[in-house]
Amino acid sequence: DVLVASPELHLPVGRPVKALLRSIDVLHDFAVPQFRAKMDLVPGLVTYIWFTPTRTGKFDLLCNELCGIGHFVMRGKVVVEEEREFQAWLSSYPTFAQTSAQAPGNAAAGKPLYAVCAACHGLQAEGNPALNAPKLSGQGDWYLKRQLKY
Repeated sequence: DVLVASPELHLPVGRPVKALLRSIDVLHDFAVPQFRAKMDLVPGLVTYIWFTPTRTGKFDLLCNELCGIGHFVMRGKVVVEEEREFQAWLSSYPTFAQTSAQAPGNAAAGKPLYAVCAACHGLQAEGNPALNAPKLSGQGDWYLKRQLKY
């Protein structure tokens, strides 16, 4: 789950860290060469790695597995800082509860939008081959968001 969308992983110095690692597509590899830390991310599994940062600074974080066309951009930084700086950084971000809270929906505004989709895809989103309208029922959020974007 993405709690902080950033290419930097901030950690306090001297505190053990357990990083839970997941991949949704192909084999990747979480690597921090300066820590001698390296662990594969395997699709369908949650792998993990323990390490304790022992000095402050910025360190390279990269995917160390040739994973596809976007491999060259899978880079980041591990920022190890004193506890005070880490807490200041952490407090500058919203909590998970704040980021996952949703504004209440407006059913009246959604009714005409639903009618437009239901005209082709069906009242239960079952799809309609005659109109080349695919089944939407059971599709993941990512698919619907992607399709509505274009």
